[in-house]
Amino acid sequence: MRVAAFALFCLTLGAQDLSLNKQAALDRELAEDVRRNTTAIADQAVQDYVAQLGASLSRQLPDAVFPYTLSVIGSARASARTNALHEAQALAGGYVFVSVDLVLAAKDEAEFAGMLAQSMARGPLLFKGGSVKGDSGTIPIIFAGGFLDGADSVLLPAGMMKQSQEMELQADKSAVAAMSQAGFDPGALLRYIERVQPQDERV
Repeated sequence: MRVAAFALFCLTLGAQDLSLNKQAALDRELAEDVRRNTTAIADQAVQDYVAQLGASLSRQLPDAVFPYTLSVIGSARASARTNALHEAQALAGGYVFVSVDLVLAAKDEAEFAGMLAQSMARGPLLFKGGSVKGDSGTIPIIFAGGFLDGADSVLLPAGMMKQSQEMELQADKSAVAAMSQAGFDPGALLRYIERVQPQDERV
């Protein structure tokens, strides 16, 4: 009985490693697609600032499965309506692409930190909460919105749509906690959303 339990434990660990490896490989490929279809901001000071702020916030987001890699890119191709908040786009594997539109739209550092933290918090939720069954066990989903050829998103499993609102709320809660712990006013996230998001799109 103990041998069977140990074997099951080893198989579970192996499947988890396989899922992690597959997710990492999928997201590396998708991140390269995003990079090919966008233009990175050349100003190294901007890239360094966002990376440092991301590192500060990441220490307050303990649920991360993969290390964060942040990149600041030019204006996203999505329409103003599909990305009115200029949200940074997060992949489950830790890649976060921050549109310069968000940098310009935020009135202060706290608003920018709130939106950045919200997107960073979304990545782990995509990995942990949005998995689908594949041919080799559970394979996490991938997500990228608004960058590729003006598309709103890259194909998402149908089940993800049902979980989307719950995941957004959870990401908001995680972002608020991370902001507070990092020394930012957590109310800045709500201020930004209320100022920028069209009235008819608010939940």
